Amino acid sequence: MQTGTVSAKGQITLNKDTMRHLDVQTGDKILFRKMPDGTVNIEAQKKLHPVESLFGLLGKARVHMTDEEMKTAIEEEHAAAGMKGLS
Repeated sequence: MQTGTVSAKGQITLNKDTMRHLDVQTGDKILFRKMPDGTVNIEAQKKLHPVESLFGLLGKARVHMTDEEMKTAIEEEHAAAGMKGLS
């Protein structure tokens, strides 16, 4: 069993073995889940892939297309890209 220390500010210090077990580094987020039996589960918050962290960055799309319009646009882009390679 590992122990941690609670500071006067309510911060918890984890020892290196526990940090290694959770695969967390300084600054990473930790989730505390209160269980019905009164215990608390601790787990590392999942780290986003760098690309996933960009989702939503530009807000919601303002262009509304039907599935058929989107399929046509993609096909046209693919055709244009293919033509560029031939010249």
